[in-house]
Amino acid sequence: DHSYAYYMTHLLEEEDDGYNESTHVTVFIKDSRYVHQNGEWNALDSMYNSTLQYGWGCGLKTNHEMSVYHYTPILSQLKMKKHRGFRGKTFQSKYANLEAWWDDMGMHDVTMNVPFIPVCYGGVFAIQTSLIPGKKHWLEKIEHSLERKDNIEEGHFAERTWVALFSKPLVPNQVLALMNVTNEVITKCCYDGALFRNDAIWVS
Repeated sequence: DHSYAYYMTHLLEEEDDGYNESTHVTVFIKDSRYVHQNGEWNALDSMYNSTLQYGWGCGLKTNHEMSVYHYTPILSQLKMKKHRGFRGKTFQSKYANLEAWWDDMGMHDVTMNVPFIPVCYGGVFAIQTSLIPGKKHWLEKIEHSLERKDNIEEGHFAERTWVALFSKPLVPNQVLALMNVTNEVITKCCYDGALFRNDAIWVS
């Protein structure tokens, strides 16, 4: 996640290859296809088309019951004590939860003022490139936060923040539609706030 923030903050504008065009998309990909979340990989053309329409696209499709959208009041309370063998002071951050990290990044108005935000799991996602320069103020803060160490809690906070930073808030009828089709909201780690129903409502 630090590499993603560093690229968007320092390297993007140096490329000068038409990134301001609306059809230009940046895809962020991990150096491994291993992910601990369930789901299937999205086709690249599907990610591209989704990104042109919404400004972002997920590389990992969630399962057929879980939405990419999460209920912000619950998601914001995420706190992780360990991850894949990393635990204790090395892994855990100084923040009480994700909301506290958002506050420190200056993102409270971006995240906490909307009921639902999208989350792409797996560290693979796409962004409409022209949107990135306008977020540089937050990206610099995120980059600095992720410099503490490798595999840290802040990285999991960032994973749940990337596409929300570049997404448009849902309009009232979209919020109502999500509420009407949601049967359950997950309240435990590490899908805190995820919306579930019988059929898929993820964006692909």
